[in-house]
Amino acid sequence: MSELHYDVCIIGGGAAGLSTASGLVQLGLSVVLFEKSDMGGECLNHGCVPSKAFLSKASERTGSGMQDWGRVNAHIRGAISTIAPHDSQKRFEGLGVHVVRQHAQFTGVRQIRAADQDYRFRFAVLAVGGKSAMPDIPISDKASILTNENIFEIPELPSRLLILGGGAIGLEMATALTDVGVQVTLVSRGRVAGMMSDDSSTLMKGALEEKGVRVFEGQTLQSIQADCAFLDDGSPIPMDACLVAIGKHHDFSALGLVDAGIKWDAGGIHVGKSLQTSNKRVFAIGDCAALPRRSTHAAGYEAGLLVRKIGLRLPIKHKPELIPSVIYARPELAATGMGMQQAEKQPGIRILHEPFTGNDRAICEGNERGFIKLAIRRNGRVAGVEICGRGAADMLPVWQMMITYGMKLHRLAGVIHPYPTRGELSKKLAGSFYAPRLFSPVMRRIVRAIHAYF
Repeated sequence: MSELHYDVCIIGGGAAGLSTASGLVQLGLSVVLFEKSDMGGECLNHGCVPSKAFLSKASERTGSGMQDWGRVNAHIRGAISTIAPHDSQKRFEGLGVHVVRQHAQFTGVRQIRAADQDYRFRFAVLAVGGKSAMPDIPISDKASILTNENIFEIPELPSRLLILGGGAIGLEMATALTDVGVQVTLVSRGRVAGMMSDDSSTLMKGALEEKGVRVFEGQTLQSIQADCAFLDDGSPIPMDACLVAIGKHHDFSALGLVDAGIKWDAGGIHVGKSLQTSNKRVFAIGDCAALPRRSTHAAGYEAGLLVRKIGLRLPIKHKPELIPSVIYARPELAATGMGMQQAEKQPGIRILHEPFTGNDRAICEGNERGFIKLAIRRNGRVAGVEICGRGAADMLPVWQMMITYGMKLHRLAGVIHPYPTRGELSKKLAGSFYAPRLFSPVMRRIVRAIHAYF
């Protein structure tokens, strides 16, 4: 069979691969996309879409007892099916992408094989994601183990659920599952929401415990039995199932990376600032790459960089500090730029704090739990932001823009915000940076002099 030639071969039809394919084919390059499983990848089928649909429907719970899982799951399936056409094979073939629904692997530094057909490329992109990692402990009943990949497929919810992991998935699922009546216990190796500040972590833990979640921080599991798990100190946790949410596992053994001269380890495929692997013709993005801050929007950002790099032949530089982090639990946690824990140790950086208490919108809604923390440099440029509370994710983009473009705080302080909104907190925080100088004794003397003259 003759070898087919393409400008770009992309392995993986999730958020990273689809965004890259869309951009490059619309620039006029010939693109082939390989996806052996569901189009849309984890985000559409097992991640962002179903989990946010679940969180939304779960919050509608009234009364006591467990919600009808069938009704909740129908809402989740409806959300997936509504969004699915955007990620479908039909849409991408309409754009001009050749979609191959087969397993693909490298057979050389510039060659890929799928279903006995060879494809030669000028450039290739690995966007194969990752699988849920499993704890390295004895597990007597594998059927009791759930992950984000199968939890939305179960016919009914367990009465008692143990969640292993205090990151985004664990916290979001603890929130939603408690709302629908499941008794939840959460075990975290470190602090819950450990990527955020102590203030956010403490607030999140308190909110979960108020909902009835048992939270164990700084703990690991010794073993998981059919109806009980044991903490590392031997304490038993009765359960009907365990949701494992401790990160990603990578298995690249079937991709032929050795034949392509591509290096990797347990953390993912090695890439540089330009997202190139050790094979300079091959790039890796999304969850499969050994990069920080994994998320769908990170994948989209990296895909955009590759469209510039491959399509327009422009230099690029991956900047993980520009990728926001969000946990869509209740309360929401959102952050971007330098983390508060790092910023607090940096000379020349000032930390500003504005609580939600006193914000008129928060008062009207009866939810004043939360705050904004701002790391600001002496020159008025924003180093990092962390927001905890209702609507945190929706409040973040304005700060994302300021950090991305190096804008100073006075730009935000001069913007008119609609009343009443939580966005006013951002304006108030920006204004507080200049208030000491604006209302200082020196400024008062200047004002008196102006009025005495005029």
